[in-house]
Amino acid sequence: MKIFDYVFIILGIIFIGYVMLGLKTDDGMGAIDHFCQPVHWAGNVAVSIAAEVDPHAEAVTQSSLNRLHYSCEYIGWRLFFEKRYEAWKKAQRAKQETQAYRSRTLARYRGATVNPGVSN
Repeated sequence: MKIFDYVFIILGIIFIGYVMLGLKTDDGMGAIDHFCQPVHWAGNVAVSIAAEVDPHAEAVTQSSLNRLHYSCEYIGWRLFFEKRYEAWKKAQRAKQETQAYRSRTLARYRGATVNPGVSN
């Protein structure tokens, strides 16, 4: 391996560690922020260059980079949090179904109808 390969591997390991430090935040958004920070840094450089070359291109460049940053955040969310969110959603649905079942059962026990006009 050449020295460039080692440097690239070391930088990759440092970046992964930097992203993992973001997972330690209370809300978890730190991981996404750390994951997308290089996009933000490159975006700042690109907007600065665009402003220097053509002041009218600055707004277009900024808009494009905002969309790119949003895409990065979405990818980060799916990478770090989607499975947990899906599990939470499934638990919420089960909880709602259990509460609805209990309401129907209690209403039947008391002799009332849950849906007026519909016999139970």
